[in-house]
Amino acid sequence: MRISQRGFSSVMVIAIIVMVASLCAFSLRFTASAQGSASVELLTERAQQAARAGYEWQRMQASLAVPACTPATNLVVPFTSGNFPVRVTCTQTAPSASTTDQAPVTSTSYNIAAYTITATSCWPAPAGCPNGAPPANYVQRTVVGTIEVPTP
Repeated sequence: MRISQRGFSSVMVIAIIVMVASLCAFSLRFTASAQGSASVELLTERAQQAARAGYEWQRMQASLAVPACTPATNLVVPFTSGNFPVRVTCTQTAPSASTTDQAPVTSTSYNIAAYTITATSCWPAPAGCPNGAPPANYVQRTVVGTIEVPTP
């Protein structure tokens, strides 16, 4: 009398376990990759905001007390995830052609001074911005603008 075999063989069980483990490993790698790119995007946005803050700070300095165009200033913009360093440079330039062909412009009551402001923020930056030897997840954003302010 012959007994019939029932159930899965041990070879099939091992093959299924290997397939499930492979799918788990793939999903973990895919999830880690997606989270890594999301964190880089978040750091990029924060670097952009920090650069804008540095630009606005120098713009306010130039508007309040002319001549307040310091050649280079290092600032720190605080975020909950850490501080973002910002390097702000300011140079005095000629006013735009729409204002005049001469610099500074002389009118009956005031002159016009023009400044070019550059603010650069980066992460990580142990020695400040810009980082000469950036690591793998390095982000940097720069905001550049020109302002014209009346001088007394």
